[in-house]
Amino acid sequence: MMTTYLPGAELLKLWLADRGLATHRFALSIGYDPSELHKILTGKRKSASVALAVAIEDATKGEVPVRAWVPRRIEEEKRA
Repeated sequence: MMTTYLPGAELLKLWLADRGLATHRFALSIGYDPSELHKILTGKRKSASVALAVAIEDATKGEVPVRAWVPRRIEEEKRA
């Protein structure tokens, strides 16, 4: 069985919550459309552009790295 996940959205949600920052304010601070960032964080949009991922990494001082936005496939091993 294969699953795909994008931990960047979850990491960013936690980062924002830990600092009491609103998604809207954060998006504006990095020059991004707040409604588009909201779509990413709620799963209505599945990917973040490289430019956005870099802006987030810079704004979070690396706590939400670019690599967190790259989908990874994990294969679940079957146990006999």
